[in-house]
Amino acid sequence: MAESITVRRLKQAMEDAGLDQPALAAAAGCTQGAISQILLGKTARSRFLPDIAQVLGVSVDWLRGSTINRTPDLPAVKDASAGDDTVEVAQLDLSFSMGPGTTIDDYIEEVPYRFDIGWLRRLTRSEPRRLRLARGVGESMSPTLLTGDQVLIDTTQRQLNKQDGIYAISLFGAAAIKRLRAIGPQRVRVISDNPAVEDQDVDAEDISIAGRVIWFSREL
Repeated sequence: MAESITVRRLKQAMEDAGLDQPALAAAAGCTQGAISQILLGKTARSRFLPDIAQVLGVSVDWLRGSTINRTPDLPAVKDASAGDDTVEVAQLDLSFSMGPGTTIDDYIEEVPYRFDIGWLRRLTRSEPRRLRLARGVGESMSPTLLTGDQVLIDTTQRQLNKQDGIYAISLFGAAAIKRLRAIGPQRVRVISDNPAVEDQDVDAEDISIAGRVIWFSREL
């Protein structure tokens, strides 16, 4: 029996987000059984789909197969003088190396960005103070991320699981946005999506994970 479009898209979104069933269930506030029922095609219109879509950063209509637009409508990004319907998110400058012992928050810029609070709540349940906005530098993650892309980082998500995820990290004292994969006890593969850049296998102690990238935007 062929998989439904919801099953296919949910599997794809989970893989892209680096979340397995237990992790997704915990983040979405449902049981692993509820996730399993959807993936088995036994629940076509689960009441948990909006929460699942929010955690995965995708449109619930996309999950249901009623649109080809994967992401929710993008919010207007405004300066810090915006009105009450927006919340501040600190922005970072990741364009230069960080010395040993520093953290990603050592490079918060003075002026925060503001996101529409309703859109942000559909994207993540994390508090805005735990989010960081950064602009990508370099081509090592091309074609997934390009120089100038804005990425939203959830600093509550600092643990690797069995699947790949894209993270903001400090590697040997240098800031980077990379795909990470656990490859064994205390070993991590640092993956550059650009095939011209070699992957690195490093000790887990050499990496400081600042958070997982949950959304990005690109100027046309």
